[in-house]
Amino acid sequence: LTPFTCSAAIVLRVRTTTFFATALRHSVCAITETAATVVIVGDFNARHGDWYNQDPTTAAGRSLSDLLDDVGYTQLVRQRPTRFSACGKSSSLLHLAISNHSHLIESISTLPPVSDHCTVVFDLAVRRPQHQSPLLQPLSYDYSRADWSSLIEFLWDLPLLESVQNAENIDEAWTSWRSLVEGSLERFIPMKSRRSFPINKSWYHAGHHRLRRTRDRLFAAAKRSNSPASWVIYRAARNCFTASLRSSKCAFYARMSTALLEGRGTYLW
Repeated sequence: LTPFTCSAAIVLRVRTTTFFATALRHSVCAITETAATVVIVGDFNARHGDWYNQDPTTAAGRSLSDLLDDVGYTQLVRQRPTRFSACGKSSSLLHLAISNHSHLIESISTLPPVSDHCTVVFDLAVRRPQHQSPLLQPLSYDYSRADWSSLIEFLWDLPLLESVQNAENIDEAWTSWRSLVEGSLERFIPMKSRRSFPINKSWYHAGHHRLRRTRDRLFAAAKRSNSPASWVIYRAARNCFTASLRSSKCAFYARMSTALLEGRGTYLW
């Protein structure tokens, strides 16, 4: 697996859009300058005979093919129709997967059509860097360690009224006032990151909550004793919780996919 960052983009081309080719070229060049690895997927509404031999090459398909040649990208969905006509007599390849590192996209396949479109499925051979935690949320204020007396004294001297009076409109007034207040809070209230758990997700249930509490309790015990045996017990509980969570999540998405394929879209809501 590749450990470096991969940037992904999703595209939907409306057939009546006349400036799509120019806008897409600008976007692809811009994202290529900032990201070493790029994957672009979506419904391009562009047909090309080299991608699917039953498709005629349209102007949109020719333009997209020329763009990919210019920037060194490859269209990887080949000879797999992704849209069928209502009567089922004709098919087209409209849903594409494009990358500047073609070896990253593996095992391309299509699911049975939902309505008249098929879902393209593939494996992306990248992995999350080990130093990043998927459970970390954005920073929040740590009010328990705030310097309240200094903050209050500092706020008294802030020109909050002047910042509003000198603004030309309400948006400028709000932006100026907010920047002063937020700057003050960041100066006297330290920030912290906290771990979160998907308790509001459909695949998270009471059994996961019990496993998580057991894991946290064993972690605290292992940290206190710092004995090899206690750490072994903690790791076993941690792995049990993680495996249970992943299993439930996979089962939920499998049920959701089945419901969509059977036309039961209300399952999502």
